[in-house]
Amino acid sequence: MTDRELLELAAKAAGYEYECTSYPENDQHQIRDHRGYLVAWNPLTDTIDALELAKKVGLTPAIRLAIIQAAANK
Repeated sequence: MTDRELLELAAKAAGYEYECTSYPENDQHQIRDHRGYLVAWNPLTDTIDALELAKKVGLTPAIRLAIIQAAANK
């Protein structure tokens, strides 16, 4: 699966309208915001986009107890 296919499916799961424009050096991934404007969007490379996507599809970040314990043992 390509990044583009993955982003299309992620956008669909979150209820976004997804568009991709291809350029020789890279692809421009975009979604339509609540006002209907195209905005850059790539949760594979942008932390804010990733967290907003997680929230939109109902995922919540969690800290594992093992990580906390490992840090405490240092």
